Amino acid sequence: CKALTGKFHFQTCFETGIIGTYYNNVTPLAVGGQPFEIYHLSKHGVHGGVASSLPIATYFLNQLAFVIICITGLALAHYNALFSYLPPTFMVLAIIGISFVFIISLMVLLFALMPRVGATLVNFAMWLGGKLRIIKNPKQTAYKTIKNVVHNAKCLKKISKRPLAFITTFIVSFFEHFSGVTIAFFVLKFF
Repeated sequence: CKALTGKFHFQTCFETGIIGTYYNNVTPLAVGGQPFEIYHLSKHGVHGGVASSLPIATYFLNQLAFVIICITGLALAHYNALFSYLPPTFMVLAIIGISFVFIISLMVLLFALMPRVGATLVNFAMWLGGKLRIIKNPKQTAYKTIKNVVHNAKCLKKISKRPLAFITTFIVSFFEHFSGVTIAFFVLKFF
């Protein structure tokens, strides 16, 4: 937040993190926290554009850390460094899951680095949604979405130009996921 706004909003960001975690754990598929994070940030003095891009930037770094942990875990499991035996079905399912997470992260990065390609994909998705009668005003919705994509791309680029903020957020995300995946191991060791 400080890298994008220039101000240190510790209490607001702390509350936003807790609210986002709560709503991620309440909603199906664990994806409901970002809208509440955006709302909370904008309600407490963070500009709307920055408030909408912060959750996306942290989501990307969070997913990147998760993919790295998963690939490392798969490599260790493949060479039997972690487990004495792991059924092949688990490996196939893990590879499929990692692929989906990687594709989503890649799409976020694609939108940030190549906004024209992102705009083309958004236009196609809105056109398809209009043909399927899922979206009422495809052109207007596409315009609003592309506007957000361009703004989010600018904010992601701005964060990437601040290596300390980028690396710190990535390290915190890495340890967040690492501590989460070690819970089962330590609970089993405890019992």
